[in-house]
Amino acid sequence: MIREGCCFGLGFALCLALHYHQKPKHTKNKLQPFVCGCLGGLGPKASSVFYDENILVGRSRLFEAMKQGTLDAVQKVSSAPWTLDEIRRVWNQRKDTGAQLRDQDHISLLMYSNPVIPGRPEFMSGQSSVNPVDDMVHTAQALTDAGVSALCIVCSTAHYFKEQMLLKVENAPVFLDMIELTIQTIIRNNPNGDIIVGLLGTEPLLKYGIYESAREHTTGAERLKIVTPVSIINGDQSNFTEAIFGPTGVKAGFDHDLNDPDTFHNFELLMEEVLKMQKLGAVSIILGCTELPLLLTPENISKFGNRLFTTHSKEDLAGISFVNPSQILADTIIHLSLVSKIAI
Repeated sequence: MIREGCCFGLGFALCLALHYHQKPKHTKNKLQPFVCGCLGGLGPKASSVFYDENILVGRSRLFEAMKQGTLDAVQKVSSAPWTLDEIRRVWNQRKDTGAQLRDQDHISLLMYSNPVIPGRPEFMSGQSSVNPVDDMVHTAQALTDAGVSALCIVCSTAHYFKEQMLLKVENAPVFLDMIELTIQTIIRNNPNGDIIVGLLGTEPLLKYGIYESAREHTTGAERLKIVTPVSIINGDQSNFTEAIFGPTGVKAGFDHDLNDPDTFHNFELLMEEVLKMQKLGAVSIILGCTELPLLLTPENISKFGNRLFTTHSKEDLAGISFVNPSQILADTIIHLSLVSKIAI
């Protein structure tokens, strides 16, 4: 059973339909035959954005693209490996082809927001002796017992504990690895030649090479080189740490209003490292922390980038491209959910 106090709302419904001693059973239905279970709350704001922006908005954009009925239109809004046949069959699956997005066009998702899971970076860096695995197992088991079709973790650093967690989860379903999906997407979008990408993330994420390890599971990933603030000569990982974990960092709530001096300072610290990696040839920057997309967006660069011109030129900001693992995971969930309905 779920421990009291561990399940928190995110502004959307979370119903873990559990019965005491009931064996895991997922009831298929024609509307939602695929339901993904997400380990969230790592951190809470990022999990909320994952549902509100990546899942809901991602589905809405996909709906509008599917109206056009072309692969190009869909690929502009979704990183999932759609085929033209899938696009047409998903669109034709609707009982009517009206132009309005309905509630039933969205997808089902179970999110267990469990922010009391002990800190992953703290344990990995030796600052804490409390291993988060048991709480992750508890969370994943609750989702599994609710009958989800797949599991995922909305946190890059927490993927370090994935294997340990899955070994302890009874009847665990398939796992959607956000890190591996990100590497696969980068390779797929850059089919020719060597690729250099930058990576921002927690110090343990970089130290233990979590993204680098994911290359072993991706064909063609030997072409990919990852640079980080830790691996480059003039990099400064403390800029990331201050921006995310500092007293006025993103996790403290300074995450969206760049007119606020503290929030803009976080943006400035992160962009400092982004620009260093870009100058070394990085074609894009992986946002390897789920809080990063709160600040590092093309819109923010366009609107506030001119404030960085005291240390960087307008040309420095041109061509910056971000890879958002949270959106890639969301696109995959949406794709699997919609395609699963075709055969029913």
